[in-house]
Amino acid sequence: MTASFPIEPDDARACRVRPQQPPVPANGRIVIISASVGAGHDGPADELGRRLHARGWWVDRIDGLRIPPARLGPALRGLYVSGMRRTPMFWGRLLDSCADGVGAAAASMALDRLTDRTAELIGDPPHAVVSTYPLVSQLLGRLRRSGALLASVISYLTDPAVHPLWWHPGVDLVLAPSPVMTDQALRLARSSPRHTGIVETDPALPLALCAGSSGHDVATTRAELGVPPGRMLALVTAGSAGTGRVHETAADLADLGAWPLVLCARNDRLRRRVEALGVGRALGWVEDVPRLLAVADVVIHNAGGLACWEALAAGRPVVSYRVLPGHGEANASVLDASGIVPWARTRNELGALLAQHHQPVNRLPRPDPAQVIHDTAVAHLDRSHPGHPVGPVRHGNPAHSP
Repeated sequence: MTASFPIEPDDARACRVRPQQPPVPANGRIVIISASVGAGHDGPADELGRRLHARGWWVDRIDGLRIPPARLGPALRGLYVSGMRRTPMFWGRLLDSCADGVGAAAASMALDRLTDRTAELIGDPPHAVVSTYPLVSQLLGRLRRSGALLASVISYLTDPAVHPLWWHPGVDLVLAPSPVMTDQALRLARSSPRHTGIVETDPALPLALCAGSSGHDVATTRAELGVPPGRMLALVTAGSAGTGRVHETAADLADLGAWPLVLCARNDRLRRRVEALGVGRALGWVEDVPRLLAVADVVIHNAGGLACWEALAAGRPVVSYRVLPGHGEANASVLDASGIVPWARTRNELGALLAQHHQPVNRLPRPDPAQVIHDTAVAHLDRSHPGHPVGPVRHGNPAHSP
């Protein structure tokens, strides 16, 4: 399948082809594989797809949950969401067990059985394949190392705590959208028998997030949300599944004098629990996160994934609180140790952090990850197939593909 990504005016300006940029080859095609277990993996995949599409590439977006046979992929997604809501500690331990020992051997055997299916989904030879999910990177690394995949394989890291499953010696390039990720990737690289490039980039986030409050009427939006005048608005995020002790976070914030605005995602039970508290406001799935971030005074998160990067890009102070066991704690620990996001382990610590005056963090600009993918795909083609386009013949303007 070929995904068609709508290009908004701001996206088109940001992705305008630079004069010195190597041109997209004839019938240029890039495959991006995520996994629909959460927006933290799908969000960057979609944004990379939009940017690459704006540059003229044909982009195929594949859900990695289509790789397992039959209906196993959706079943695993349901099991994951249910497990994260009920027994999050179990999932953290399961993931860690896949990093070494017997668990790693079992995971390796299972992945080896899925390589053929992965190659079938990729289809005609692309110019590059991008992964935003660690198990997909493992599969692509296997294909690349065996010679079954000739295109460059690129991993885009999504979590602050880089799990060892992200690393495979068959991957050509790792994109780290934060210095804290770069340091961990470099440590993993020391044990790799094959050279894998590591490039530190900007996060793949919608440009609207970087506009801050300049593009929004803050007073009007706060009034529409029902924020009492003079109250601190604390935007509470809990991932795309709305997991964790989020209603307790809302209660703590209210006791500390803040007005909680809780994003409950698709968790209707959480929304009802927050509404029953009678404090702040609970919202279901929302599409206007940049507007909400623009009016928030602080963002409270419990997972450390996409929502955290979005808040930082919008220039909002972020605090980790009541974090999820397993990956949530790992992410919070890395963010806290690096000085990027403090981790409040108690309500008193949360209150102290809310009382601080936070200055926006000025970050040095880094390369656009889509530009790095573009350059890598073109350079690989020049080395491997000089003068010969790869992939099926396609016609028409890719920016207007159906």
